[in-house]
Amino acid sequence: MSQLADFILAAAAVSAPAHAITWFDGEPSAEHRMLLVGEIHGIQSNYAVLEALVLQAAAEGDEVVLALELPVEGQEAIDQLWRGAIPRFTPALISATGWCALDDGRASVEMLSMMERLKHSEHASAIKVTAFDTRSINAPAFETIAGISNFSSAALAVSLARLYERHAGATIIASVGNHHASLAVDDFEAVHGGGEALQAAQLLSGITNAVAITYQAGERFGCGLEGCGRETMWNSGASPSAYQGYVATGPSVAVTPLSQSDYCAGDQGERTPR
Repeated sequence: MSQLADFILAAAAVSAPAHAITWFDGEPSAEHRMLLVGEIHGIQSNYAVLEALVLQAAAEGDEVVLALELPVEGQEAIDQLWRGAIPRFTPALISATGWCALDDGRASVEMLSMMERLKHSEHASAIKVTAFDTRSINAPAFETIAGISNFSSAALAVSLARLYERHAGATIIASVGNHHASLAVDDFEAVHGGGEALQAAQLLSGITNAVAITYQAGERFGCGLEGCGRETMWNSGASPSAYQGYVATGPSVAVTPLSQSDYCAGDQGERTPR
């Protein structure tokens, strides 16, 4: 059985239900060492789930890559933390990442805290963290090969496929928006993408397993038609037609976005919800 299958089956057996993967149809593919974790951005429990999965894999002795759906321009900040050049993230370092312009809940104080805890954990030597979201990738090959019209998911799929190739043998845990992790055609994306839209999970189905985080009612930080801010969050489940499994969490608590934190207090750049 693969490293990924070993650790996710072990995670499902632990006593903490908030961090257990429930599979809809037996064991996941033993050949796939990438796990897509679909989240609704802007909720604190996302980071508890990711941290638990990463530490479980690292405790088993695996090399683990945590891939975050963040602009790659911020990778230098992550690398400085991982090299030991800094003990904690600083406002000056975060200001240079471009993350202060993100207002969709992906870049948060809780996200930075998770990375710092992983860096200072006993398994830090086995863990790498990488930002993989790039808007500079053109994806004509996927459009030609897979008939895809959803550029966003295609771009993420290209980035993750390249990440997979660079880290041969490693367990890769990739955090993505829940629609990117879906194995079902997303009607919203299809309508706005101009035709049938394939998600990243569908394009990468030969190398990945895909699960969703589910939530109880509460709040999230996100962007809607009236702007960005705290929003009411209703119960959110996962369909077996869209995901291979799910991780159940408790009441939703909104994150503190970097754009509204001391990390970005001196950054007056244009906000970019996306």
